[in-house]
Amino acid sequence: MFEKYDSRLPYSYVFGAFGTIKLLEDMPSVCIAVLVDFSFLDNEAYKKIVSLANKYDIDVIIDDNNIRKIVDKDNIYVVGVFKKTNIENKNSKHIVLDRCNDIGKIGTIIRSMQGFGFDNLILVNSDVDIYHYHLVRATMGSYFTVNIKKYDDISSYINDNKDKKILNVYTEGKDDVVDDLGLVSLDNVSIIFSKDKIEHHDVVNYKFEYNISLDNIVNIILFKMYEQ
Repeated sequence: MFEKYDSRLPYSYVFGAFGTIKLLEDMPSVCIAVLVDFSFLDNEAYKKIVSLANKYDIDVIIDDNNIRKIVDKDNIYVVGVFKKTNIENKNSKHIVLDRCNDIGKIGTIIRSMQGFGFDNLILVNSDVDIYHYHLVRATMGSYFTVNIKKYDDISSYINDNKDKKILNVYTEGKDDVVDDLGLVSLDNVSIIFSKDKIEHHDVVNYKFEYNISLDNIVNIILFKMYEQ
């Protein structure tokens, strides 16, 4: 029925009851089906899954064999199957990560974005498969609250978003400092996180001077901007 994950497939998976419930709650329109192991039928979460699936006319399939063929761990009893769909801009605020290929960090950043009201994540110069179940798992349920899009280069992204206030928080080089970020309005804003200063007339650069991980930098910047 459903095959082991491959980037060429038109669908992907979320493993586990919690993530599947989040799929059904946050983006039921892309859910194709829910696979459930027979041993899970007495679990309270199964009742919630069935209730949500029935609400949106989504099939719940009891199929131990198909689950075992798909999953990469033995203790997974529920699999949500969803279409690979790019839903454009939920709101006007973007987080842009330049040259980030760390799925764990991206997952943490998506969780932070949800807390700070950013619904669009842009990955530039990234090899990450945005539909891979490892990324879905890393977001701990937040994956379906964020629209993810990829660009091959930062210039293309900037050219497509000239209507926004574009800020670049960079970690190498010198000049600008990050202290004035708290004065920037969050309306229609795009925040790029990169290593280098961007020489472009539509971009305002801010130097971040501390050597910490990208996910922590994003958290600090978003918190600083929300302090205003």
